[in-house]
Amino acid sequence: MRARTSCGSSQRGRRVVDACHRCLAPFAKLSKAVDCVSEGGWGLSWLFGVLPGAGMAVDPIETSVDEATEATSGTTAVAEKTTAKSSKKLSGSALIKEFEDAQLKSDLPEIYVGDTVRVGVRISEGNKERVQPYEGVVIAKRHGSLNQTITVRRIFQGIGVERVFMLHSPQVASVKIERRGKVRRAKLFYLRDRVGKATRVKQRFDR
Repeated sequence: MRARTSCGSSQRGRRVVDACHRCLAPFAKLSKAVDCVSEGGWGLSWLFGVLPGAGMAVDPIETSVDEATEATSGTTAVAEKTTAKSSKKLSGSALIKEFEDAQLKSDLPEIYVGDTVRVGVRISEGNKERVQPYEGVVIAKRHGSLNQTITVRRIFQGIGVERVFMLHSPQVASVKIERRGKVRRAKLFYLRDRVGKATRVKQRFDR
């Protein structure tokens, strides 16, 4: 009985010793790490799995440059996305307005109602093209921008003829002011009822 008891106690002691070794294993690794820190000067990099000599010293200037580069690239990407969104959101009316502004003529004179003008109209005859002048009195102006029109009246062989011209049309080659008129109305439709010298408009010299 005594032999059995001693054998059993020895086995129990071995088990206790093994358990103690298992519990103390992490602390042994930590002690080794501390020894390495004190001997090799690795710092805490060994604990995080960083090899000695692999980028131990970090240059603050390089870090700031990298951060600035990343920030710049991020800002550029955001700007490109914003530009793409703004181009996609461009409405149809804005596109039409931009196209109309590009078609406007910049060499047109200031035309007033009552002025005598000479309009050069392009006429195509087969493969040839010529400019035909049309002279008369401006009796009305309508609309604005690209759709601006003038109504020009003239007397041809005793018959009144009126034509409406779009000033910004490619068919209108030129517009020249021959004489300034002095009137007090925006529409000179009363000239249709007048004959002979009564159709004349007084000349204006302050324009």
